[in-house]
Amino acid sequence: MYMYLYIMILFIVGIYSISKYIYLYRIGKYNPYIFSKSTDQHPLSTVGLSIAGYWSTYKLLMTIKPSFFIALVFFIVFFACYTIFISVLNYLTYVKSKDRKIIVHTVVLYLIGIGFFFCLYMVNMDPHGPSSVLTNQLDQSKLITLDEDKLYLDGNTESNINNYGLVAETNDSIFYLDIEKNTLCRTDRDLSYQVVLFDQDSEKGKDTINVIGDWVFFRQGKEIKRMKIDGSNVNHLFTGYSIQMHVVGNWIYFLNLSDSSKLYKMDVNGQNREVLCDKEVYDMAIYDGKIYYSYDYKKESYLEVMNLDGTGKQLLINVKTRNMVVDKDYIYYNDVDDKLYRLSLKSNSVEALSTELIMKFVKDDHWIFYTLKAPIDSRERFKGLYRMNLDGSNVVALNSDVYLDELGLGISEDWIFYGSLSRSGTPRSTDRIKKDGSY
Repeated sequence: MYMYLYIMILFIVGIYSISKYIYLYRIGKYNPYIFSKSTDQHPLSTVGLSIAGYWSTYKLLMTIKPSFFIALVFFIVFFACYTIFISVLNYLTYVKSKDRKIIVHTVVLYLIGIGFFFCLYMVNMDPHGPSSVLTNQLDQSKLITLDEDKLYLDGNTESNINNYGLVAETNDSIFYLDIEKNTLCRTDRDLSYQVVLFDQDSEKGKDTINVIGDWVFFRQGKEIKRMKIDGSNVNHLFTGYSIQMHVVGNWIYFLNLSDSSKLYKMDVNGQNREVLCDKEVYDMAIYDGKIYYSYDYKKESYLEVMNLDGTGKQLLINVKTRNMVVDKDYIYYNDVDDKLYRLSLKSNSVEALSTELIMKFVKDDHWIFYTLKAPIDSRERFKGLYRMNLDGSNVVALNSDVYLDELGLGISEDWIFYGSLSRSGTPRSTDRIKKDGSY
C-alpha cells in the first residue's frame, strides 16, 4: 500500500516540476544555474519539492529493497525523462544566451543526482545483498549463542527443508505450518493438542521451520526470523528472498535469491554474513559437517562438496540436482527430467529409482515418500502420496487421489505431513497420515 503512495508522490512532484519549469521558461524567468543567488524561482518550493522527491525515493527503496540492478533500472527509467526535459530547457536557454556556464551547471546537476542515488542505495542496502542494514542489527540484549552441546545440531532434516520446512521435530514437540490459517503451530509427538505460536501478517507465507534448543527459525515472505519455542521474542534477522535455509548450531546457511542465488552463511543473530559460493547455486544439502551444492557454469553442471566454512571444495560429479538429500552412502535427488535418482558416494555410479515423474519426495532411514506430477488438465502440479523402499522397490499408494500443495511434504518420526486439496482448486489444508498408511 505504502509503495503506491511513494510512487504517487514521485509522480506528482515530477508533473508539478515539469509544469513549473515550462511556465518559467515561457515567461523568460527560467534559471538554468544551480546555487545561483539571483533567481526568480521560489527557492522554498524548489527545496520542498526536492525533499519530497528524495524522501519518496528513499522510502520506496526501503519498502521494496530491490537488487542493485533493479534499483539502477528504476533510476534510469524514472529520472531519465526528467533529466532529458531539464537538458532540453537548458539547451534552449544556452542557444539564446551563449553562456557556456549553463553546460557546466547541467553536468554538475547530473553528477549530483547520480551521486545522491548511489549514496542513498549504499546507506540503505547491505553490501552482501539487498537487505536492510538497520533491521539486521539486534540489540546486544537480544544476541544469543547456543550451548556447547547444540553446536552440531541440525534445525531440521534435509528432506523437510527441500519441501519448504513444513514440519520440524524435537524430542518432545512437533512444530508445523497450518497452511489453511497460515500460522506456525506446536503440538506434541502424538498430535494431541495445537498451540498457535505465530500468526502475524497472515498475508505473508511462512515456511522453512528450523528448531534448535529454545529457538524456532523460519522464513516469512522475504524475511528470516526467529522466536522462542513458546512464540515470544520474535526477532528479525535478514531481509531478502531466500530458499533452503539450514540452521546448524550457531550458523544459518541459505541460498540468497536476492543476490543471484549465491550460497550464504550468517550467525543465528543475522550477523557475520559471508558468501561461501559465488556461483548461481540451484540446490544444496548439509550432512555430517559438509555442504553439498549444485550449480551450472559455462553450460556445464557441477555437484560439489565443501566444509561448513567454505574451504575444501571438491567436485563430485557433473550433474544438476534438485531436492538433494544426502546420507552416509548415497545422494538422492531429482534431475532436470523430474526422475528420482541416487548417486553412490563410494562408486559415483547413478541409478534411477523410478520411471515415474516424481516431483517432490522426503526420506527417512527406511522409506521414500513422494508425490507425482499431476495430469495436464489439473490446476495443481502434484497428485498422490506414495511410499517405496530406499532402492525404489515395493511401491505403496498411501493416497492416490489427493492433490498436494506447493509446500509438498514433511515428515516426523511417525507422521507424514502434507499440504492437501481434496480436489483440484479447493482450499488448502495441512493433513497428516502415519507412515504405515493408517490415520
